[in-house]
Amino acid sequence: QIDSIFYYLLSCDNTQPHFLEKTCEILNLEVYSNFFLLNINCSKEEMTIEKLKELYDLIKSVFFNQFVFIYKNQICILYITRDDNPNKFKIYSKYFLDICEKYNLSVGISDIFFNLHDIKIAYNQTLKALDYSTISADKNRINYYSDFMLTDLVYEFLINENTDNIIDLNFKEFINSASEEYLDMMKLFVDNNGNIKKTADELHVHYNTLKYRLSKIRDEYCIDFEDLNYIIKLKLSYIALDFISNT
Repeated sequence: QIDSIFYYLLSCDNTQPHFLEKTCEILNLEVYSNFFLLNINCSKEEMTIEKLKELYDLIKSVFFNQFVFIYKNQICILYITRDDNPNKFKIYSKYFLDICEKYNLSVGISDIFFNLHDIKIAYNQTLKALDYSTISADKNRINYYSDFMLTDLVYEFLINENTDNIIDLNFKEFINSASEEYLDMMKLFVDNNGNIKKTADELHVHYNTLKYRLSKIRDEYCIDFEDLNYIIKLKLSYIALDFISNT
């Protein structure tokens, strides 16, 4: 019955609130709480019915006090948190992480949501987290939609818009003419949100050396590194360039 209610919520376009609340009351399932949805995906070529059942039992043993169900050959977990700071969700179970490693699993995790009616939105977020993780430079087992939210927004925008509307033209000129060393330096600097000290430490160069290199770029390409909004624009430009390279 639990699986049936989740299938209903995820597959129907127009769910009936009264029916849902009555059914949840019978199943002792909260309609309003602090929810996360976890979507566990395994490489399709490795998936068999036997393995799916085995994984389902293993994962249910880890999340025994949560709601575990199967939808479209993916194992999903409706995770209800009582944490005082529910926005910071983290998987602490080393056993679960070991299972992910052993069975080559990747996990997509939605943003927090508070109404079970919104589980379909959360499910789509987990799919996007799994999808975007495959083109990310960092290959992680656990993938949070929140980490890919900017990527999602830019991709959605670029599907219907010209890339010139989002990629900074001065930055594009820099990308097309700078050396590999300077390109790597710029990417790390933007990833570090314009933090010169952190970037210098990671590059193993002196703080003043990095500051001098950035000032050269600023003067030559009119890129304002002191403007946080401009740093965000550079982040969006990088995402747009990734989008172009993957289409």
